[in-house]
Amino acid sequence: MHFPGNWFVLTLSKNTEKVRLSLYVSGQRSGPGNKSKHRCSYSKEQTAFLVQEPTEPYTTHTNTMNYFPLDSIPSLIGELTDPLEPYNPQPYSPNPYIAPSNVERQHNFGRFGHTNNFTDLVQGITGNADGDGEASGYLVGVFSISMFIFAIAVLWFIVIVGLKIAGLKRVGFFAGRLVHPSIDRRSTLPVIQEEDIHEATDGEALLAQDGESTLTTPLMGSVSSSGNSTDTGLFIGRAIDDELQANRLERKFKKQVLAVRGTFAIAGVLVIVCCALFYSMGTASLNDALRDFHEGIDLVQQTSYKAINLTDTLLEHQSSLEQDYNVTKGNLHTIAEVCIADSPMAQQINTVFDQLSSQIYQLGDMIRGTLESFSGDLNELILLTEDIDKQSEKANIIFVVLMVISVILVSIALAMLVGVFFSIKGISNCFTRFFANAIMLPLFTFFLVLSWIITTLFLAVSLSGSDFCVAPDDVIIALLVDYKHLFSSALFGFIIYYVSGCSVVPPAEEKIAAFSKELYLVADSAHQLSEVILNQTVQEVQQECGLDEAGAAALQNGATLLHDATHAINYSIVNVRNILQCSTFNPIYQKFVYDAICIEALKGLIWIFWTTLSISVFSMMMLMFRAALYPVKEQQRPVARANYGVRASQVSKSL
Repeated sequence: MHFPGNWFVLTLSKNTEKVRLSLYVSGQRSGPGNKSKHRCSYSKEQTAFLVQEPTEPYTTHTNTMNYFPLDSIPSLIGELTDPLEPYNPQPYSPNPYIAPSNVERQHNFGRFGHTNNFTDLVQGITGNADGDGEASGYLVGVFSISMFIFAIAVLWFIVIVGLKIAGLKRVGFFAGRLVHPSIDRRSTLPVIQEEDIHEATDGEALLAQDGESTLTTPLMGSVSSSGNSTDTGLFIGRAIDDELQANRLERKFKKQVLAVRGTFAIAGVLVIVCCALFYSMGTASLNDALRDFHEGIDLVQQTSYKAINLTDTLLEHQSSLEQDYNVTKGNLHTIAEVCIADSPMAQQINTVFDQLSSQIYQLGDMIRGTLESFSGDLNELILLTEDIDKQSEKANIIFVVLMVISVILVSIALAMLVGVFFSIKGISNCFTRFFANAIMLPLFTFFLVLSWIITTLFLAVSLSGSDFCVAPDDVIIALLVDYKHLFSSALFGFIIYYVSGCSVVPPAEEKIAAFSKELYLVADSAHQLSEVILNQTVQEVQQECGLDEAGAAALQNGATLLHDATHAINYSIVNVRNILQCSTFNPIYQKFVYDAICIEALKGLIWIFWTTLSISVFSMMMLMFRAALYPVKEQQRPVARANYGVRASQVSKSL
């Protein structure tokens, strides 16, 4: 196939995102295979200016090749030296973190005068000598308040046991049963000592043995002065008083029974309500936090893998640039200079190549020095997140345990409320007594003790979490500074950058900006070389540089490769800088720390603490008022003596 004069080709590849411009310059009447060519890659967005009506299309099985006349080259050759794509950072302002009100309240929880500064604990853990004392004080404050609450629970248990030991006569229903009161009438009537009285006849008063009158209270059955009537007035009055007192005691007892059973029932209902809140607000919030945590880990891993690929690509492109330069120099078969002639064009080419030599290797040193171990640290970060992800899966066991505990407590509370209903109906048999005494109360007591333990543990965890979440950025920065030696690359500075809300610019960012500027120098030299060489035919380059035809063709091809490599490196640098922007990683950090930990997780911890504390308190009240589970116990009334201390002979005389 023959084409008139010189021509160039626009190749649209089906297998790449690039559009390749191949410039063929030759005076021969032959097909494309024998022509020297210049290639330059463009992205799809940059192809609009290249599309012109071809003079004669030629299609292969992989590429569509459009051939254009040589007079179109001047308008296109300038595009071969287009400026590098600039880096345009996205404007980003992180949302300021404000500690939730529940975090503030928990943070200000009493510590018996000890510190609540979580940073002191971090410094003590990391071996900071200045923070050892404060770290101990912090731990003492957290665990002392937890142990104080647990001590109250133990003391409460001791009181309940003591009331049981004291018995019904001393403490009544607090001993565990409701006993119906009875009137002991022996205490309302006087008892006459037989040795202190003598019989009276004809209505005379009773006299003591010394002759003095010792008349006290008329006796039941004593005979009046008339000898035919019995003075029963005082007895009837006292009987009426006894009956009134019995009625008052009965009403008081019924109120007591109602209060005991009502208090027990209300406490049982509140236990059920707190169990529902325990699950819906506490456990559910922790589950949401775990879900956000997993999503954050996935985002970190995905972004880290992308950053690794872009960093490795940048390093590969830099290596390709150096390799292309060395190959170009090797193909020229010259020892010192690229062009061995002494023409102005040769001098210009030699100058540009000398500049490229120093610029390319200096750029390589800067890129490798900044990013060479970056991928390794990112891989370590990925492995760390994978390990954390596996460990966090164990938290599902905790959720199951908490859910089971709440279900059991609700079931026991409902069963005990049913027991109150049976006691009201007076239902009591071997089965109900066995179920209440051998199963329900022991099981209830066991889970009550477990509830107190959970309360103290979640109090300590919620206090520490609140102390952390008051100022999480400061704590994490302090922790990172203490473990700075674990980072071998610029990753440390970027993490500080993201955690600080993009306020502390990492040193590596300045280094990346520096070698971006160095890349502009390399690209400028490559563009100069392209302008000089691509405006010439192979024969002109051969003549001006003093090279053979193969050397001139290699020089043109080398200029193309160097130009392409600079644009590829710039493209990679822009991508690396884009992915390392604060707008990429800071939202992930906020999702991890702010949303997952300080909002959802801490909300769940605080709810679990307060609900378990409420469950424990109301359950203790149920245990104290457990007498409501049993029917009222009737106390046997003592049988009074008929004469209340009066001798039978006196009774017979009075009759």
